[in-house]
Amino acid sequence: MISIIQWIIFLCIIYYFNKYILPLLVITYLLYLYKFPSKYGKSNGFNSEYIEESSAYFIVGMMMTPLTFIVGVFGVSTIDYPTGP
Repeated sequence: MISIIQWIIFLCIIYYFNKYILPLLVITYLLYLYKFPSKYGKSNGFNSEYIEESSAYFIVGMMMTPLTFIVGVFGVSTIDYPTGP
């Protein structure tokens, strides 16, 4: 139920702020790609070996709960992602 509400809100955001949504998603993905190696106990940074796996996790996270995934990437603790995605 929460994901349906999030999708409705996310679609409203896309509708009203359509020229800002693509830069927001690109910045969110780049930040997620930068933080992704910490899941494996490695230091943060851009690493080409994680591009495919991080993009798959990013797409699935955006499909499931877009708003909590975005704020989780930016470091806000949520119910779905208490330690971030």
